Amino acid sequence: MAYKLGLDCTLTVDSVEIENAKDVTLNIEAGDADVTTRAAQGWRMHMATLMDASIEFELLTGGADGTKLATLFNSGAAVDVVVGGGNVSFTAKMVVTNFGGSQPLEDAESVSVTLRPAPVTSSSDAPELDVTGGSGS
Repeated sequence: MAYKLGLDCTLTVDSVEIENAKDVTLNIEAGDADVTTRAAQGWRMHMATLMDASIEFELLTGGADGTKLATLFNSGAAVDVVVGGGNVSFTAKMVVTNFGGSQPLEDAESVSVTLRPAPVTSSSDAPELDVTGGSGS
């Protein structure tokens, strides 16, 4: 099985690759509904409900990427976002919900950024997750 390094992956916001991003994390989860009945014989039963997603990353400051994302945060505008290049890809219209700075003593200045799904007007705009099969290549 071949594995890909995160170095080979991409984060694209509004058709522009964000090259100053570090440690991009795609979080996808579903809500949980308790559907336990007496027939479960003492076991709690669950059912997945609404899905949620977030993309979190550190952005090194001092470039056009930071200016673009700060502008998106201030405006609340939704943009097309793609996380790709690896075995998991995700596409969605998203908004910047977090844009907070860090000034560590022994590392580069950076901004923590969080993107979350934005409202959509049609099902064709809904977020899309694609996972390649077990080859890993």
